[in-house]
Amino acid sequence: VILHVFDSFHTSFNRFGIAQEYRHQPSYDPDHAVPAHELSSSTDNNGATACSDTQKRPPPFPWPNMSIWRLMAWQLTGNSEKSSVETTRLVHDVLLAEDFKPEDLSGFNAQTAIKNMDRLEATPTSNSESTDALKFWDGWKTNVNVDIQVPSHKKCRSSERCGRIFTVHGFTYHPLVLLIHAAFMEAISKWFHLMPFK
Repeated sequence: VILHVFDSFHTSFNRFGIAQEYRHQPSYDPDHAVPAHELSSSTDNNGATACSDTQKRPPPFPWPNMSIWRLMAWQLTGNSEKSSVETTRLVHDVLLAEDFKPEDLSGFNAQTAIKNMDRLEATPTSNSESTDALKFWDGWKTNVNVDIQVPSHKKCRSSERCGRIFTVHGFTYHPLVLLIHAAFMEAISKWFHLMPFK
């Protein structure tokens, strides 16, 4: 006889009548630690949004200089996937690198640079070293041949390869383990729910 014991946990219903039921104790309850004042903007008696003195101060506040202010403004605006870890890596690995020259970026456009890289990657070259560098610089694997076995109507033993083999040439993929590893390296990973719930 096998006895399965679950340390089940049921959250209270929120204002929308939704609750979560866990088979085990959850890593954390995201609604539990959020105070009410963080869920909405405060307003004055006239209904206008209140603005604190800190919001009225000019740049570089709250940072010590304009360089840091611009970097942090870049991180905190636009795409929400720019983490503090990646911003710090940008500073140390790119901006502070000995061979980094700001004047080289005059007229730079990221979309154009990506298109040029894609064009180089699609063009056969005799320099295999530069091709390999392009293939693996961001974790993507390119030009991989994948065999797919399509079953046939014939019966066969399990030791036999049944069906016809089709090869897909030039397949591009990103290994899933590397993506998971990168996700857990982000600062936001401490807020991931690792326990499923219903």
